[in-house]
Parts: sequence; C-alpha cells; structure tokens
Amino acid sequence: MYLSQVEKIKEKIKNKIRSNIPDSEIIIEIRSLPSKDNIEQYVKEIILNQQYVKDIHNIFIYNVDNLIDISIHVELSKYLKLEETEKLTKITEEKIKEKIENIRSVYIHIEDSRSSESWTDITEKSEKFISGIKDEVSLYVSPETCHNFTLLEKEGSYNLAFHCRLKKDLDVKKAHSIITKIEDEIKKKFKNISEIVIHVEPE
Repeated sequence: MYLSQVEKIKEKIKNKIRSNIPDSEIIIEIRSLPSKDNIEQYVKEIILNQQYVKDIHNIFIYNVDNLIDISIHVELSKYLKLEETEKLTKITEEKIKEKIENIRSVYIHIEDSRSSESWTDITEKSEKFISGIKDEVSLYVSPETCHNFTLLEKEGSYNLAFHCRLKKDLDVKKAHSIITKIEDEIKKKFKNISEIVIHVEPE
C-alpha cells in the first residue's frame, strides 16, 4: 500500500471519530507488518551500529509456526576477546528482539574480520570462465546484458561480481527470485565460488 493511500485511510478514520466526538485530538500511529526485507534492514541497522562489528553477511530469515528465526554471520575485530564477544552477541540479540516482534531465536555466527584478506583480481585473464558464467545464466537472463564482471581469487576460492539487466516492469520480489536462481545455478556449476554479488539494472 502506498503512503498516499495510508494517509487517506487515516483521514477517513479521523473524520468518522470527529463526527461523533467533535474537537477531539486524534493521533493514529501506523506500523507495517514485518516483511523479510524490512526485518533484514532492521537487523543490519542494529548490528552495524554495535562496537567492534566490521561487517555482516549471510542473513537468513526463517518462518517457524508464526514465529521468526534469524541467522546472521557477523565479522568482528580479530583482537576481540571471547568474553567481550559473548557480551556483544547477547546485547545484539536483545536489541533485535526488542525491535522486531515474534522473534523466536537469533543465531549469531562469529567470524574474524575478512577486510585484511588479500585477493587477486584475475578478471582480465578469465574470459573463458566469464563466458561459462554467461552460458549458465542464459536460462534466466539474456547473457548479452551481463557486464562489468569482476573475479577475485584467493587460495583457490573465488568471489564473483557482475551487473545484468532485467525487464524494468518486474517487481522487486520477482527480480530477487531470478537473481537467487542465477546465484544458485552458478554455485552449483562452479564449486569454488564462495561469494556472488549481482547488481540488477533495468533494461
């Protein structure tokens, strides 16, 4: 529902109340039901504002009997002591449960920060590899629209990033579904790819 529609509904409610109770002061608070997308945004906001947190990834949201389980991988400073880590995770779990209703469990997987890892950009010498990627995604998107490839390598593990174009009238849910299928297909075919980032552009 658009904001303008929400405002119209609020005005109708206010007018209905005022017709029965003149000169009344009315405040209507609107809260959206938690969706997967805004739950993820809340989680990111909470965790990234915690001291010592360097980054987060692999946020998974599970609906279990009308309740929600959340699993997150959190990268922390490698110099942080285990005792401090435990305090941070407890505080983070509490903040998430305060912010988001119906949370059953929060699983926080701790990793040391990967920001200092040294990766090698092998994009220029990976034409055959990139061609293979384009072949794999052809079922879901026109390979000609895929561009800006970046391929990083470290100890036999690869990080892949690229842009591709989808029809501009697709909604976010459908676009996300297509991208997820592309990522799954690539990881199934190329076992050594540890991370994929696909930036979607409208055709």
